[in-house]
Amino acid sequence: MRPGTKPLNRTTRILLIIGGTLSLAIGIVGAFLPVLPTTPFVLLASLCYVRSSQRLYERLMRSRFAGDHVLSILDGKGIPLSTKILSLSISAVMIGYVSMFVTENFLVRMLLGVLYLVQLIFMLSMKTLRRER
Repeated sequence: MRPGTKPLNRTTRILLIIGGTLSLAIGIVGAFLPVLPTTPFVLLASLCYVRSSQRLYERLMRSRFAGDHVLSILDGKGIPLSTKILSLSISAVMIGYVSMFVTENFLVRMLLGVLYLVQLIFMLSMKTLRRER
């Protein structure tokens, strides 16, 4: 618990753990399904866990899946340019494919466009990690 923060009651802790776990699950799905962004959901999970369960937070930070990426963002270093380009490119191709060949529903196409726009804004707003040579 950080100094100056009030202890959370049991119900709040449980809700944060559930929210963090759901967010992490969506982030993991997003790693394999380019329509969903991964990073914002993993960051949300880390925020929920850091407030509710030190054990779950430390486990997430030690994981190969999220640890390095979350820590570089939390440390203010940013996201590698290659990750930004790859993520946005794969998402654009997948969303374009689904919009053109899979669905004719206008609302689905609009939802996919909005999801891509959210991902684009998020990626562009994040600092780009510069590799030291």
